[in-house]
Amino acid sequence: MASPEDFRAALPALAAAYPYVLIDGILDCDRETRAIRAFKGSSQREPYFVGHFPDNPTMPGVLVLMAFVQAASLLYLSPVRLLKVDRLRFRSPVRPGMRLEIAVEELESTDGVRLVAVCGEVEGNVCVKGSIRLALERGNA
Repeated sequence: MASPEDFRAALPALAAAYPYVLIDGILDCDRETRAIRAFKGSSQREPYFVGHFPDNPTMPGVLVLMAFVQAASLLYLSPVRLLKVDRLRFRSPVRPGMRLEIAVEELESTDGVRLVAVCGEVEGNVCVKGSIRLALERGNA
């Protein structure tokens, strides 16, 4: 597991601040193989659970997607821009009290565009999986 100091040092790469930081910590990161595992803990106090949905609180899929993008930013130590969602399948919801484990692994890099495989798990069960295309922000390619 990466130390809290490593995580705090990498936070500027997110180009986001609370309440938009969707990563709570880094489990491991290998910049040589271009892979990272991180996590997001969810609690009933998260503002998005209030209205999505009041009787059946669920983490919005777009926030799960943004957690993948932020994990990639931590991997590359640079803000990244989401270009395209190639394939992303949601199998089960993320609810309050669950810990979403996030994995991002680079599959290819062409002309500054990164194709990455993404996977989200809760308690060892895959809840979302697919691939997305990203670009590093200008000046960081």
